[in-house]
Amino acid sequence: MSISINNDMERRLGLWKVGFNEDGDMFCDQRFGDWPVRMDAKPFDKPDFMLLSYGCKASVSSGEGEDKITNECIRDWWRAAEPGEAWCCVDLGEVMDVNAVQINFADEGIDEDIPEDADRLVAHEIRYIDLEERVTRWVLEGSADGENWIVIEDKSEAETNLCNDFIMLDEAAELRYLRLTVLEMPFDQPATVCGIRVFGHGKGEAPAAATGVRAEKKGDIDMLVSWDADDAVGHNILWGYAPDKLYHSYMVLGRNEQNIGALMKGEPVFARVDAFNENGITEGTVFEV
Repeated sequence: MSISINNDMERRLGLWKVGFNEDGDMFCDQRFGDWPVRMDAKPFDKPDFMLLSYGCKASVSSGEGEDKITNECIRDWWRAAEPGEAWCCVDLGEVMDVNAVQINFADEGIDEDIPEDADRLVAHEIRYIDLEERVTRWVLEGSADGENWIVIEDKSEAETNLCNDFIMLDEAAELRYLRLTVLEMPFDQPATVCGIRVFGHGKGEAPAAATGVRAEKKGDIDMLVSWDADDAVGHNILWGYAPDKLYHSYMVLGRNEQNIGALMKGEPVFARVDAFNENGITEGTVFEV
């Protein structure tokens, strides 16, 4: 999965469930594909937890980019003003049942001297294997009122360097605020966080079904899917080549249209738009494009 900000080869690996249906067709379940999923969940099961943090207000101890902490984009981030201890805090807006938190760190402006005995891996640019033991250390706290805090996870003595860390709570905690205090980053870089992703359940109702859903072919392999603007957190566009085989998906946040450029020429296309928020998912109606 491309990031390609610091380098054109900057990326992460994604893993999704693959299988075959009764007709022998291969499918890959990528619905809500970067949300927590149980390894024993059946393909296309609804997620156990909903995303609670999208677009939520965040505050920071210093630096710029606090709005990037909850925008669900891996290509931008908050960076503290200088190395050393720094914190950021996400306000969910109201108390919710929090079950899991994912912390995504980022890299920016790492200036490291290359060891004289380092083996250069490629000739056209400087690249070598870093053999030093690096650590990422932090403490994650939660609060319902912003005054009384509990420690959710303490990695102040960690010997690991996990750029995408995941914390699963033993049981849901009623929280409104999540505060991450970063103590140490690799190469002594300032705290750099591209996402604090909070999962669980809100206290309200699932959104209304998407209305005004329409799709227009833009060529042999493209279609534009759109719907009326609403107050859902996001939408999932599902499509496939039979009404009961909607094996492809595209998650949309913050807008009400998306071009899909991965169709099969000459095949019929069926689609559905599901709406979701912090409380659940409301499925749409399948239609032929």
